[in-house]
Amino acid sequence: MQPSKQKISNETIELEIYKTFELFKNEKSVSVSAYLNKLQLPSYQEQQYRSIKYTYESLYKLLLYKELKGLRFQTQLERYLKQHQDDKKHLGLNQVPNQRTISYFLNSILNDEDKQILDFIIKKIEEISNKFGILLDLNILKPEQPENKPAERTLYHNKQQKTREISKLFKKRFSSILNLNIDKNAIYSKNDFINLLLHMCNT
Repeated sequence: MQPSKQKISNETIELEIYKTFELFKNEKSVSVSAYLNKLQLPSYQEQQYRSIKYTYESLYKLLLYKELKGLRFQTQLERYLKQHQDDKKHLGLNQVPNQRTISYFLNSILNDEDKQILDFIIKKIEEISNKFGILLDLNILKPEQPENKPAERTLYHNKQQKTREISKLFKKRFSSILNLNIDKNAIYSKNDFINLLLHMCNT
């Protein structure tokens, strides 16, 4: 059974996101998990979710974390959190939820309106972080050192994945402030040129 819902305005959500960034206004960069740790939204505070191992808030923040970090798959999210214990604690998790738990929360607990709110929050966090000039997770550029020497195929896969992460970070954080001096009547837009540049980097 889904918890009772109370409609929360986008203005209220946006204000809370803005107020949370105010806490980091003297920082040039902040980790996604540290930001979400301070973010207090009515959209999860007022839910009567029957939690056993995980609270509604921790799972909700986990989904925000997944999208803001650019982790495409739930298995990738699970593996990443096991390697980053501080992030796990920031999200209010004592242990890492498995794929089944995440899928159940996403597909059975959240309804379509919840998912729309989730998308809105992600969009506003990215948008307002740019207004504050704060980079989220600058350390995404730092490569992880494997314990054992990986196979050549694994190295290639990791390189491709890291390149995609850097490309996504670049587009999110810098496209809004780049001035390419493109005429307003030009056939191609600024985003077209940025996408072409990133495509060349990924091939």
